[in-house]
Parts: sequence; structure tokens; C-alpha cells
Amino acid sequence: MTAAIYNVIDKQPGLFEQQLQHALQTLPLLTRPGEQGLNARETQILQLIADGLKDKEIAKRLNIGQCSLKNTLHNIYEKLEVKDRTQAVLIAISKGFIRQPPYPKHN
Repeated sequence: MTAAIYNVIDKQPGLFEQQLQHALQTLPLLTRPGEQGLNARETQILQLIADGLKDKEIAKRLNIGQCSLKNTLHNIYEKLEVKDRTQAVLIAISKGFIRQPPYPKHN
């Protein structure tokens, strides 16, 4: 479902971030059979990490405290059974929870 949303956004760059945020918050849990799902906020945070944002930037963008962000990251790591953000992002991409960020362009 999130892949479909990102597809639309890529083709319609005029959509506002608030519309995306609302859409992500209203999605049901993202699960695969037998797995504990990620909620919309957890998925959103993982996508921002994948996009290269640091904790301070993520907290500011989502208007949450850094302690709340760290608690959410801890929950994500437990759900995905990983030890760090790199592993979490790689698993989330491989399971289709988030989109792979574009590679930086080199001149």
C-alpha cells in the first residue's frame, strides 16, 4: 500500500507532505503472515531513516521529542528482530514496508 502511495507522489510532486503524513497515519498495520506489524508512525520513521535523516531531523519533522523517537526505534528493532537502524531499514525495504531511497547522483 505504501508503495502505491509513493508511486503516486513520484508522479505528482505537487502533493503536500501533510497529505502524505495523513495517508501514512491512516494505513492499517503493515504485516506479513506470521509477523508482528509496523504501525504507520514506525513505517514513516523508517522511511525517513532510509532517506538519510538523522534523529534530530526526524524528531523535528514529525514534531516529536527525541526520547519518543528513541522509544519508537526500540520498538521497531524489537518487532523486526534487529540490533540497529541499518538492519531495520534493509529488512523494511526487503519486506516492502518502505521504498528504497534513490541513489545519490554523481557528477
